[in-house]
Amino acid sequence: MNDTLTTQEAAELMKISPGELLKLAVDGEIPGICFGDEAKGIRRKGRPSTWVFLREDLLAYLKERARKEQARRLARGGSAIETPRTQSGRRRGSVDLNRLP
Repeated sequence: MNDTLTTQEAAELMKISPGELLKLAVDGEIPGICFGDEAKGIRRKGRPSTWVFLREDLLAYLKERARKEQARRLARGGSAIETPRTQSGRRRGSVDLNRLP
């Protein structure tokens, strides 16, 4: 198993798009190493910089984020695991009794 990951590999590990990953990296939210013009503070359209990520750092980020989200849910009086909700606010898989015939 390789310890260093490309942008694409890191995005797949984190289950997000490469664009979302790069935004997190550029904003300093996740650790990564940038090679190229952007590392020197220069941003040029059409000339992407090369980013490298360490698997260990990304897994540590995911673990810490999961702990924080769990603590936030528990502090709100919810459960450690939340059921995803639809846009209308109902829990996925739940039945709206008002819509039954």
